[in-house]
Amino acid sequence: MTDVDKIRELLNLTGFPFQHHCADRLAKLPKLQVSAEVSFTHPPTNGPVLGVHGAIDLLAACPSINDDVLVFFVIECKKANDKIKNWIFLPNKQQDPKWPMFFFSTQSASEPMQLQVTRSATFPSLGLARSVDFDFCINGIEANAALSTTNRDQSEKIYNPLKQVVHGTVAFESAFPKVVEGIEYLRHGQYSTHLYIPVVITTANLYTADFPVDQLQQGEIQPGTLSLTGPRKWLTFEFPLPDYLSYGAERDGGLVNIPRRTVFIVHDQSIDEFFTSALDVHTLKNVPVRE
Repeated sequence: MTDVDKIRELLNLTGFPFQHHCADRLAKLPKLQVSAEVSFTHPPTNGPVLGVHGAIDLLAACPSINDDVLVFFVIECKKANDKIKNWIFLPNKQQDPKWPMFFFSTQSASEPMQLQVTRSATFPSLGLARSVDFDFCINGIEANAALSTTNRDQSEKIYNPLKQVVHGTVAFESAFPKVVEGIEYLRHGQYSTHLYIPVVITTANLYTADFPVDQLQQGEIQPGTLSLTGPRKWLTFEFPLPDYLSYGAERDGGLVNIPRRTVFIVHDQSIDEFFTSALDVHTLKNVPVRE
């Protein structure tokens, strides 16, 4: 085996080639501007206490279809090995009402950028024309390629890329002013509204599972009662926010905690369709938030 072959195998053990693949795919889409390895520190350094440093795999920006909102996709890239080739998610059917949670910032001529939360952002071209159309997944497992065992490797859990992409999104959306090499839209300042969407791109097969809870026996799903949807092109997950990634929102004269946010999980083969369709964004309502 040559040195080139050895290095090729070493690189394939990392997620770097997949990250470059995703960046190349996104950069070829019309009007989409892409930056890779965008560093952040959140929470910030406070005197002798060093902040938590990280990097966003990919940051992509493009105006919405109506050209009134600058949409930022904060992206984590996750190549799936045979141990985690299938991601199976469980929606929260008991959640009522179903409200997705997205964050955006607005700026008037005389005011600084203000971060806000909305429960009314919808994406009709993604099949998400109403809030009830979102999957509202809250649990997930990883299974091997043969669907014979679940993954027990803590470093390969679905939670890890979800947490990383949410961390990067909070760090980026809450930082002002914003300057990112390769995102020229930020230099022009012509968009008064910025929408921030966390996305995990993966090569894992995506499924959602459903079963009648009233037919469980000793907490287990019985044969013939499980329905499976997939492989999916994309789905939505409601990520539970730890305190350092959470916000408070003003409501009825008080401050309420925002405990989760909506993350898109997208299969690699659907990159073009998803990122083109996601620019069809409808209805943003203003609710100020505080860190």
